[in-house]
Amino acid sequence: MGLIVELLIDSLHELKSLCSLDLSFTSLAPCFAGTPLLVLDELGKQSLADTPSVLTYLRLQQLPPRVISPSLLRSVQTLELSFPQRRSQRAPQYILRMSHVHRFLSFIPELQDLVLMETTPLRDVVFEEPSEGQTTENRFVVVDPLKLHKLKSLTWKFANPRDVYTFMSFFGMPALERWEILIANSLTKRNDVSMLRGNHGHESDSFIQAERLGGVRSMTALKELCVSCQDGDSLISSLRQFFFPVLEQLELAYAGKCPSNCDHKHPLPRLDYVFRDPRLPHLTHFTLSHFDVFAGHGKLMLGYMPGLVSLTLISCTGVDGVLDALAEAYGRTMDVERKETRGCGVRVCPKLERIALWSCSDFKFQSLFAVVFARAQSVSTSVLMKAQKDVPSVASAVMGRKILPLKKSRVVSPQGGPSSPAKPHTMQNFHGVSSTLIPIEEALRPVQIACVHVNDCPQITKVDASLLEEFGIVVVYR
Repeated sequence: MGLIVELLIDSLHELKSLCSLDLSFTSLAPCFAGTPLLVLDELGKQSLADTPSVLTYLRLQQLPPRVISPSLLRSVQTLELSFPQRRSQRAPQYILRMSHVHRFLSFIPELQDLVLMETTPLRDVVFEEPSEGQTTENRFVVVDPLKLHKLKSLTWKFANPRDVYTFMSFFGMPALERWEILIANSLTKRNDVSMLRGNHGHESDSFIQAERLGGVRSMTALKELCVSCQDGDSLISSLRQFFFPVLEQLELAYAGKCPSNCDHKHPLPRLDYVFRDPRLPHLTHFTLSHFDVFAGHGKLMLGYMPGLVSLTLISCTGVDGVLDALAEAYGRTMDVERKETRGCGVRVCPKLERIALWSCSDFKFQSLFAVVFARAQSVSTSVLMKAQKDVPSVASAVMGRKILPLKKSRVVSPQGGPSSPAKPHTMQNFHGVSSTLIPIEEALRPVQIACVHVNDCPQITKVDASLLEEFGIVVVYR
């Protein structure tokens, strides 16, 4: 082992034509006894070298970063670090520290894509000088936040929820557009020293008594966020200190195990519990996977997404409540031709164009039909007659009942619609998040559904799918 490591350290800087480098130890928690990696536990103090380099991809698995010469790092655009959880107390072993990562990334000015696989560095850095009461053994490295000016994508797998904000606090990412994170289960006890991180000094098992990190972070450029979790509590505790003012795409997925005899998925926490500010006025694409949406939560959740264009539900339960919210009318108006009332406008997501339902078996076709019907620009009499003939229970529920005209008509607007409150003013908070209030014009004239994708939903038949096509939409049925 010692010979191999020394050879790497001495030879890598000579590989001037190297474009891609992948260095991995296949055995878990390798022992570096007898190598310079344990003696020289700190990264070198070299400045950024002027030596030309063409290396663009670098992956290190269980190999300390200091084996890579800074002269090779200046052109790296994609970096992957993998340090799986230690299951052995065997010593001596290398411990990846935050000071190592902080300095290592300072040598990579062109970094655009960062991947962390089961990697959370041990915190040994602070923003302030240590207090007088700290011992010499607990001295921390004082650092300033490192700006990663060109970083556009961050992927982090198996991150402990209590370490997410801590790690992000030490790095500035002004250009970050995509963040994918898989949050591990919250551990009640961290017996392994490599898992004892900072920012929870109030815990009895905390290894580092560093200063608490407070405040919030605004991800001002982030447009796409993909979050997978193994329990709802970890989803709530990991993102509460972040703002997402310009988020356009959001994916929430449950990656844990459900009992084989469980009829419902893991409950989805309320959006205002997950995010510090749940309003997502710029969100256009939302995907929900393997969650159970409680009654009433669907409407509340969609109310924060006025600009939603595409909704995808994958293997979810409680879908009926979500569809009912999308079909809920803003008001009712008289249809003179049929002498009956029908809903007009919608209350949530007036810009919705696409709905995809994958492996969702607990919703009724009536709910899906109601969504399409409520957002149809114009519905001919032939379509309604066909709906009454093919699926009478659906048509009667959606079209409503006949009623006698009221003696005193309601006040109507100049456009002929029902009376409504004045258009609300658009407001912004001090974080730049726009209001999610829907203008009355958009609520009364929703965009027509353009595409419905139904996959592996056994309760939906081909006859049902063909009925939706009568509204002039594209239906993908599998």
